Amino acid sequence: MHESQIRLKAVSSYVLSPPGEHLTISDIADQSRAAYLALMKSAVSPFRNADLAEWFKGPYRRCVSPAGIMLGRTPTPFAIARGSVDVHVDVLTLQAREEALVALRHLKNLREQDTSFTFDARNRGFITECRDDEGTRGLCPVDAPEMKLYERMLSLIAVDYVARPQDYEERLAICRRCEMPFFDGIHACARGLSIHVKRAG
Repeated sequence: MHESQIRLKAVSSYVLSPPGEHLTISDIADQSRAAYLALMKSAVSPFRNADLAEWFKGPYRRCVSPAGIMLGRTPTPFAIARGSVDVHVDVLTLQAREEALVALRHLKNLREQDTSFTFDARNRGFITECRDDEGTRGLCPVDAPEMKLYERMLSLIAVDYVARPQDYEERLAICRRCEMPFFDGIHACARGLSIHVKRAG
């Protein structure tokens, strides 16, 4: 067994126990997938600072809050999380989207589970090991001030992938028109619908 596999299977001292909530590893994976897909979808439209701030306060915050509680960290202020003020938010989100697509295509084309993807993120402190009340082991994304936006996206993908690698090998597809990933076999491509409407008219 590869060293990274051994370390990922080690019992973690961090237990998912947000006040008043019963979170499972599956819940964290669901939230992580929803968050990165939401940003990838938004990145293809005109995107503003307010939109990114809303993503940080909403979908992303829900994903990283458990690790923040376990590690005793406060949420990173948006001005810091957003990164350089010299780079327009459209550039940041498109860069994050492209990096995410590279990672997703890599994971989809694997014939065996790849732990190097998550091992790197773990070593850099972007994810942390945890277990839920049922004893299931997994990963949580971490909100660290020094992280770039695309690194936050990749941490979400890593968490989801470790929880259910078969989804990426068997169910993941990427639309040829809009390059939006989807898992359920049904995808309403905005670009495809637009083309269809124009031709029908």
